[in-house]
Amino acid sequence: SEILTGDLPTPIKYYNPEIKTAYKQVERVAGERLLNMLPPELRASYAHDVLEDNEALAPIVKGADKLSAHIKCLEEQKAGNTEFDTAARQTWEAIQTMNRPELDWFVEHCLGSFTLNLDQL
Repeated sequence: SEILTGDLPTPIKYYNPEIKTAYKQVERVAGERLLNMLPPELRASYAHDVLEDNEALAPIVKGADKLSAHIKCLEEQKAGNTEFDTAARQTWEAIQTMNRPELDWFVEHCLGSFTLNLDQL
């Protein structure tokens, strides 16, 4: 749902129960909106994973979130923005310690393309 809501910093998200509850409601509305973008025949298959907390998916989502942050850092570095150097190192270290096969696969097969220019693609 963050694709629609944006990412709220964790300390704010969990600052107090009221904010946490309100943010969960925003996430639910965003999840329902995402589901409605799917063809009707697929909605039931994805509803549980989109609308409910799924402990089995939590490590995968955490890895994807860290990977997305790292890719953002790479894009900023590519544009000459050195302000992202520390964050790039930190996100890379976090990705390496996650021991997730799907992350390892993405790093090996896809991550390098995010540093290429159009002529190199």
